[in-house]
Amino acid sequence: MREALRLLRVDSRPEALTAVSRQVGWSDRHLRACFGQQVGLAPKAVARVARLQRALRLQVLGLDGAAVAASGGFHDQAHCIREFKAMTGLTPSQFAARRGGLPPGSPLDRVAGRVTSLLLPDTATD
Repeated sequence: MREALRLLRVDSRPEALTAVSRQVGWSDRHLRACFGQQVGLAPKAVARVARLQRALRLQVLGLDGAAVAASGGFHDQAHCIREFKAMTGLTPSQFAARRGGLPPGSPLDRVAGRVTSLLLPDTATD
């Protein structure tokens, strides 16, 4: 299970799931069952979260939207923006503005050195 999670963090593209199954020696069905039991999410959902986390880290490094999408495992920038908005309710630029330029590991985040949550400071008006 740890190896499957590690592999998904390295390559979280949707088409990588079959390769992950093969590399850990499980069928796709067994992989889904194990993820459901041990992680509580399907492998596709874990991959989706991993892509979002990668995009957040790349964005904080100052990469532009196209570079974030290309390096983050998205098909294109539009795909990245759609996924970002579906998962956070904000576009990448809105999310960055709400974070106020805080670096990874700020008090908003739960793991040092990483953007790990979507906690944002309260804003007076929205």
